[in-house]
Amino acid sequence: DFWLPAQEEAKREEWRTVLKLLSSAIDGVYDPTGEDDHDIMKAKLSSGFQAWEFDVRPFLEHAVVYAACKCGDYESLSIARSICSRGVTLRPNSPEEWWRYSIVLGLLGDEVASEDALAASHSFGGGQGARRDD
Repeated sequence: DFWLPAQEEAKREEWRTVLKLLSSAIDGVYDPTGEDDHDIMKAKLSSGFQAWEFDVRPFLEHAVVYAACKCGDYESLSIARSICSRGVTLRPNSPEEWWRYSIVLGLLGDEVASEDALAASHSFGGGQGARRDD
């Protein structure tokens, strides 16, 4: 339920706004008009974390994938799929990357690939914690 798309259309629109803002934080360009062909309205974003030795990209990517899953539309899920695809390419032994990828693939309707990604997550150690639901 946590990763499934929002039920009400109004909530999905809110998640689309969140997705757009988070995606612009990854790109470093904010387009307030929503139209990519108007360079005049675009503003360059600078990271407030430049002085820190901290990479904010993994947190932003996780948030973008979650927001895309809550939107549930094909365009949003395609953004999430590209982020997850890059994640499993750069970190092929990460169970979390494969697990997230399996969720996105499942929401896109690719059941076989979703099951394969989930199996990869388990083979790399995902889900082996001692969590108890009492």
